[in-house]
Amino acid sequence: PHDVEVYANNLKAVSGVVDFRILRTSGEEAFHDNQTIKAVNQYRGDDDFELRTEEFTVPILSANDRYLQQVLAERDIVLFYEQGAMNEQFLTFLAPIQMAKKCDKCHDEAEPVRGIVKLTTSLGEVNNDLRQTWRDSIKLLAIAITAIVIISILLVRRSVTRPIREVSDAMTEVTVGHAHIDVPVLGEDELAQMAKSFNAMTSELDRSYSELENEQNKLATIILTASEGIVATNPDGGVILVNPAITNIIGKSKQQILAQGLHQLLDNAEQMDEWLALAATGHQSHLVEYQGKLLHVVVASIHDTSGLLIGCTAFVRDVTTEKQLEDQLRKLSLSDGLTGLFNRRHFDEILQHELDRARSPDWPFSVLLFDIDHFKKFNDSYGHDQGDRVLQQVAKTLQQAARTVDICCRYGGEEFVVILPSTDSEGAGVLAERIRVAIEA
Repeated sequence: PHDVEVYANNLKAVSGVVDFRILRTSGEEAFHDNQTIKAVNQYRGDDDFELRTEEFTVPILSANDRYLQQVLAERDIVLFYEQGAMNEQFLTFLAPIQMAKKCDKCHDEAEPVRGIVKLTTSLGEVNNDLRQTWRDSIKLLAIAITAIVIISILLVRRSVTRPIREVSDAMTEVTVGHAHIDVPVLGEDELAQMAKSFNAMTSELDRSYSELENEQNKLATIILTASEGIVATNPDGGVILVNPAITNIIGKSKQQILAQGLHQLLDNAEQMDEWLALAATGHQSHLVEYQGKLLHVVVASIHDTSGLLIGCTAFVRDVTTEKQLEDQLRKLSLSDGLTGLFNRRHFDEILQHELDRARSPDWPFSVLLFDIDHFKKFNDSYGHDQGDRVLQQVAKTLQQAARTVDICCRYGGEEFVVILPSTDSEGAGVLAERIRVAIEA
């Protein structure tokens, strides 16, 4: 019993184990007094196990604790979640040490449950990362080792050496990612029961790992095939993700981006620092020209549930073609398709604007309206194609004769109109004659 106690205490220092206890059915921690040793010696009728010189009691769970009572009633593993002082979640397993046939060498068969194993682990915060799977495997390793310790309490060490070695080998496989492996179930004793429990847990872990891997594969597919450039950093600002699209958009290799970091992504560290500072209050959207391209850049900070910064991201999209198409559409919406002059709709908007400004006596303006004489006769004689050429040449001549501030429009058919800002009637007459002479020529 003393060796098992030492082994159990050593397990409390295993990484990932917050608390590990072997309890009596009363909720007290075992192996701190002579109760078990006396009971075993009395049952065996000898004094093979020496009594302790010091005894003390360590209460862990109250005798009426609902989880303790549930384990004793159901004789099966019970688990429950707890919230720590720093909002950290803990998962506690209570596993019964049940009486088995091989235990009757040292224990009375009248007691169906010999004790309870209490194991508490921290769930942690990173549930969407594959590295969490490895940590969970280590925790499961601690649980499996715990099972070995429980069996060691009830059996002579020589009789459990081989099963422990086999279980340990299996756990080693689990820690390197082989979560589908099963621990050997040998016989029907406590070790076998704990092995079955562990196999059930590794099966669930394997299922969770597969689901996580599938989700990661989906995410990787989206990131790698996205047409939008993506760069992500860790909390220290080091670049940890670069997708192929970003290298095509900004003309830098993945190695260059990794070496230069997010701040030099667009060769303007000061500007990126400003964007990142703004991103602390939410994602920021910006338009910037870079190497002859118009880029739409969204910068965002990523925080965990407690508000702690865990990284930054930049999403970059080349909108050069979109902007060109937008400008073309805008131009088409304002222009006459045949002559290239502004259309009637745009004329109406500008005219209203100039009328509003002309309410001031210091801001005169004029409107010049003219048409082409005998245009219908020309069309009838030479055809509409030739008539269109006349309209186009008149429009071209009008633009050349007018000033840069004047707004030249096709009013309809063979009619043209010119808005003359800051121009009185005398100035309008001069410009009208200049246009007439140019067209006549």
